[in-house]
Amino acid sequence: MKKRKYSFKDSKTFKPTDMIKRALLAESRAEELRINATIHELMVGELLDQLEYKYIFQKPFFDEFFFLIADYYLPDIKLIIEINGNQHYEKSCRKKEAKRKKWLKKKGILVLEIRNKAVIKMKKQHLQERILRKITTL
Repeated sequence: MKKRKYSFKDSKTFKPTDMIKRALLAESRAEELRINATIHELMVGELLDQLEYKYIFQKPFFDEFFFLIADYYLPDIKLIIEINGNQHYEKSCRKKEAKRKKWLKKKGILVLEIRNKAVIKMKKQHLQERILRKITTL
């Protein structure tokens, strides 16, 4: 018998008993993203280290119908920092992004999106100030 490969694309077929499989798949994908981190993600991580905020890099969030991996999750203040490339701003992706934000908002988690270009172009001090502004408004 062929072993079934699980995917979040067919999340409607998942049963509550499949949550362990979902958790394992989510953590596996998050580990893959940690290993292949972009220079933009690493730069923001350095800034967060300098600010001495506790964070989780590539944190999976999911339930039986929804899934995402946040670039940085700051659990003490319930903030996600997403470092987004151009694909996140395409029309097809914007709807998904809006659904994600709505789902996270219901859980009391806010999102700060930063474009890859901004990470490179901004001076470290300006990027730190942008992050701190968001944090202080929470």
